[in-house]
Amino acid sequence: MNFSNNPKDFFKNMNVLTDDVLNIIYAFIPKSATIFLNKDYYLSEHCLIRKYINKKNIEKYMRTMLRQDNNFVFNQLIIENHKRWLNMKNYYYKECIYGNYLNFLESYALDNQSIKCRQLIINLFEEQGFRKKQHKKNTSRYVKWRT
Repeated sequence: MNFSNNPKDFFKNMNVLTDDVLNIIYAFIPKSATIFLNKDYYLSEHCLIRKYINKKNIEKYMRTMLRQDNNFVFNQLIIENHKRWLNMKNYYYKECIYGNYLNFLESYALDNQSIKCRQLIINLFEEQGFRKKQHKKNTSRYVKWRT
């Protein structure tokens, strides 16, 4: 094997290594770092994310995934939390009260042009049977007097 010490050739050298050596290297990398390498690692280790994000910042994390239109991660969040989100009644955000947290997320996705994530929410509503004549239902109320 011909290895170069040039930093630019680092990844080329990584491709030359055997699988046994790569497995040994991966054993020393923390799972919190490997979780975002590919979909398989994320699916197997996504439960670790809750340990690294405290309870105050979990909503920020969800909104960030939604703003970035990261539908793969957001789909996992929906699968884990959709029942709890449907039961979070009268969610208040920026002078508006939403019927539940999922209605807020749909509105937030619409405001941030997150088309893929919004479609995931719409599909969930249709699966749960909530989407029929949804446009006729008042899902949010503006409350300017509340501070």
